[in-house]
Amino acid sequence: MKLNNNWVLGLMETNIRFNISLNSVQRKTPYNKYFIASQFIEYTPIFTLTLNSCDLKILYSIKKIFHCGFISKTSYKSQLKISNINHIYSYVLPFFEKNHLLSKKRIDFEKFRKIILILSNANNNDNIVDYNKLNKLTYDLIKSNIELDLELLKNTIDIR
Repeated sequence: MKLNNNWVLGLMETNIRFNISLNSVQRKTPYNKYFIASQFIEYTPIFTLTLNSCDLKILYSIKKIFHCGFISKTSYKSQLKISNINHIYSYVLPFFEKNHLLSKKRIDFEKFRKIILILSNANNNDNIVDYNKLNKLTYDLIKSNIELDLELLKNTIDIR
């Protein structure tokens, strides 16, 4: 199935998420002859597109556009998920830089993009990371996703 990028973009306006997963990781690093356990925060970027389970063919076509990703399916929804930072950097970012989102998702994309660039530079060049900036962007993006979840919840149930 061949899809038009503008049609795909319109579909994504309400069905995508740009998110960051934070995980605490303990690593042992050598110090003289002893190993010292250190706590690290691991940042995992996650791009997801969620559709109704009957739209599985559309998800596979979109996966071809991105050249990567994993598709999962439940009885009521299908989801394309991309969490490899190199794939996000190489395929997801260029797609949205070329095809601009028009809704609030554009702001989320910009935050996500800045986070990916910071993490990519840190991984590739052993650069010093501005953790204050990284943490602020991550916090803002996660907060935006929580606000979206609350809005969806309000629209789904009658809150009195």
